[in-house]
Amino acid sequence: DWGNKTYYTQLRLDPLGPAEAEEMLTALLNEKIGTTQASPLRWQLTAVDASGNSSTTSGEIEIRDTTVPSIEHTPIEFAEMGMELPISAKVADNVDVAEVVVSYQNERMIEFADRRMTKSSIRRIEFTEIFNATIPAATLTPPVPGGTPPRGQGGDALRYFLRATDSAGNARRLPENGEFTIRLRDTTPPTIYHTPITATANGPIPVEAVV
Repeated sequence: DWGNKTYYTQLRLDPLGPAEAEEMLTALLNEKIGTTQASPLRWQLTAVDASGNSSTTSGEIEIRDTTVPSIEHTPIEFAEMGMELPISAKVADNVDVAEVVVSYQNERMIEFADRRMTKSSIRRIEFTEIFNATIPAATLTPPVPGGTPPRGQGGDALRYFLRATDSAGNARRLPENGEFTIRLRDTTPPTIYHTPITATANGPIPVEAVV
């Protein structure tokens, strides 16, 4: 609590690397770097010349986070009809990523649906984390021949975009405008289940199969 502090921490003004600078700020703020409401940083500088004359000046720095997260994602061009669609993205922030959401819509959905992406178990590397989500197979169901599938299911294309928000409320949208478009296609051949027939008599032989 800075309101109760009556002293300053003294430090030499030597060049600091990133790790040393973070350690210094942590000590000064007396709280973890990355909180959304950090206390102001009060500073005081004193210069002394060779004759022992000194001069002091002081001030206060407001600690705030205005940096938006960055999103690294390779747009998906094609997806298999009727199959779940995994989506992943690398999200980085100078403090902390609070939420990553993928919003998607097929040709029969009136509004975009949101699905929160979960953080991968892979270890965080230099403020970058991997987030994953799965779009349900029903959303990628092909149109029903001669009819219309239930609302929210089916279509020949799927549109989506990503949105990342950090703990201070700064947000990034990818793409910045519009959406990515995925073309749906069917490349899966039918599966045939059939029990081989052994003919034991003359006459017609029934053949059955499940496809």
